[in-house]
Amino acid sequence: MGELYTTLEEFTEISQEYYRKVIKLLQDKYCWKCPQRSTSGQISCREVDAWIRLLMAFESGVMDSIENDPDSQHRMGPITTRFMQKTRRKTKRPGILILMTDQDYNPYLKKGTFILIEEGTPPKNGELVLISQICPIYNYLHLKLDLTDFPFKVEKVDNIFLENGVRYLSTVEGSKIPLEHRVWLINRIISKDDSLFEELGLGRIKRRNI
Repeated sequence: MGELYTTLEEFTEISQEYYRKVIKLLQDKYCWKCPQRSTSGQISCREVDAWIRLLMAFESGVMDSIENDPDSQHRMGPITTRFMQKTRRKTKRPGILILMTDQDYNPYLKKGTFILIEEGTPPKNGELVLISQICPIYNYLHLKLDLTDFPFKVEKVDNIFLENGVRYLSTVEGSKIPLEHRVWLINRIISKDDSLFEELGLGRIKRRNI
């Protein structure tokens, strides 16, 4: 482990050097254009942006190495999914959101429908799921994108199965998606007759979220 430890220590030192370099570049060439520059000291946007950019650059380098390695390039999907499983397993908690559709999702949802969705809750056969149409190749991609920026599709779960150590979801529409990717269970479709509709004041909401 001595050589491995030394190698990782070298990488840590290089990371510190490039973090400082990215911070300086943002400050000198970009941050002065930002409308939030007067409050950057309070919200720490420059530091956070540098952190995210370096993480994404690192993962891009790893992905390129896998794609160029004849022994592993054909296993890109399983490798990415297993990585996401291991890094998210200890921190992943179900998240609950209420969204309103901005289009029809035939034959399941009409435009303007409110839905209660859960991330991290395993779906069952026959249930509806909200699926991101952006493949999460980068584990930290979601840090740069708001949920409402994702293009979605709504599909019905047909089967949950295990393949090469990875749990997959297949849908009636023909999709096959690793469960570690962005999949939200549509827990409840909230109609105007639903008690939640009045309790949450959804009738006053005009914005369409997805």
